Amino acid sequence: MKKLKILMVDDSLVWIHVHKKALKACEDVFELVIDVETSAKAGVEQGKCSNYDLVISDMEMEDVGDKFAGEWLINHLKQLENCQNTKFLVISGAPEIQQIAARLNCDFIPKNIYFNNLQLLRYKLLEMFQK
Repeated sequence: MKKLKILMVDDSLVWIHVHKKALKACEDVFELVIDVETSAKAGVEQGKCSNYDLVISDMEMEDVGDKFAGEWLINHLKQLENCQNTKFLVISGAPEIQQIAARLNCDFIPKNIYFNNLQLLRYKLLEMFQK
């Protein structure tokens, strides 16, 4: 069984719970180790301390200037030496999520679709890590 170390960054405790519930459906395929942060700034600090296979992030969190917090987070993590092999998945309700994900070169799931089908996270992880 493949071990995945995941950093989940979302300012909503409700969404953190939803993501954890969805990830539970992956435990037959992956051994999951999940760290959680509730802000992009804390996510960057956590990213400096540990190597992650995957970062799951929301876009709209705290104010970090002229970008979405999730975009800021991913840009900063991608600059870290220990995140060079990390994959990124944005799960957000931001209307321009597809364009943001393309700009960041990462995968995405729109929250409005995901909310009604939590299996999407399982499919995305299989797609990303079973190649």
